[in-house]
Amino acid sequence: MHKTYLLTIFLALSLSSCTVGRFFFYNFANINDYKKFQNEDIPNDSENVHYFAEAKQDSFLLPKLRKKDKRYDFAEGLDKTKTVAFLVMRNDTILYEHYDNGYEQYTPVNSFSMAKSYVSTLIGIARDEGLIETLEESVRTYLPYLPEEFQKVSIRNTLEMRTGVDYNESYVSPFSDAAVSYYGRNIQKQLENLEMRSEPDKSFNYRSINTQILAEIVEEVYQQPLNEIVTEKLWKPLGSEQAATWSVDKKKDGNFKAFCCLNAVARDFARLGLLFMNEGNWYGEQIVSKEWVKEATTFDRPKNRFNYTYQWWNKSITKVNSDTLQIPEMHMTFEYEQDGKMVEYVRWPTGAFAAEGHLGQYVYVSPKDRIVIVRLGKNYGNPSPGWSGYFKWIAERNGVNRDF
Repeated sequence: MHKTYLLTIFLALSLSSCTVGRFFFYNFANINDYKKFQNEDIPNDSENVHYFAEAKQDSFLLPKLRKKDKRYDFAEGLDKTKTVAFLVMRNDTILYEHYDNGYEQYTPVNSFSMAKSYVSTLIGIARDEGLIETLEESVRTYLPYLPEEFQKVSIRNTLEMRTGVDYNESYVSPFSDAAVSYYGRNIQKQLENLEMRSEPDKSFNYRSINTQILAEIVEEVYQQPLNEIVTEKLWKPLGSEQAATWSVDKKKDGNFKAFCCLNAVARDFARLGLLFMNEGNWYGEQIVSKEWVKEATTFDRPKNRFNYTYQWWNKSITKVNSDTLQIPEMHMTFEYEQDGKMVEYVRWPTGAFAAEGHLGQYVYVSPKDRIVIVRLGKNYGNPSPGWSGYFKWIAERNGVNRDF
């Protein structure tokens, strides 16, 4: 065993210049990976920062947080679940803010797949500005270096994760396509060598390379690098408190790791949630159209099991278990075939949605309650306590509809 362990270390060190070597050397992805990668800056406008008001926290209602078979006071539970930041906002006021496990207010964290929602929003802004005429256009219209079979793949297919691309999304194998994207140094080559597994629009398959394609389209239509586009279109207009970074695959002429790796602080991640809660409007300025926000967060497409659209996740839908689930009076139930069986689902009346990232990064938005929640963590809690349920509990009891 000891010799095997030493051999593994030796191989990892000797292969540190390749993807597999970096996978073992870095010991799996974590929220500090921006320190390991090359990054490009996303500056804020220090003269036009929008600072949030802060409410007294003594009127804020918090649940007990369960970790395995024990229940903890919420703050202690955040520590036990490896949460590093937890932020709750009602309208533009901070109701609750907690940092833990060695992290502070201005410690940046890797977004992981929360970045996908940013890329989607940039696609929406590009369409609003007429740089993208229609979502039915082929991705090869903008990226002719993609294999010819991608001529059938539309921008909409890509937003909905319905491209049919052959791509292994595993996060635990050093040989997976996701590992190549994350640890490799040539995303461009990976894009040029993609293959199709099935016809587009046949099924929903969450594949990070789809977001990479979207980001390459954004860069093509704006003729700017991704960090400059997000700075101009989102970071500065939203009055971000801190500068951010976005990781790239290599130092010179690198591609942005657009499917992940936007590195920022909790308060600034919250701004995207607030923007969408306010239908794309930021204090009188329409950053992204109301039409796009509605389209991007309307989960009425059975083909994605009502669960995902335009790089956002539905948080108002739950599989029905009549023994444990209390169904609200105002709800809609429906059936969907899953793995050959008909499964009953219930759609909650909240209309909540979220940007989500690996290891339990969330921007949760409940427009009905006017609540945005950001949770950042070293992992999901191992096992996860079921964050979506806690977000819903907090939103309902602290939102604008609460009986104060």
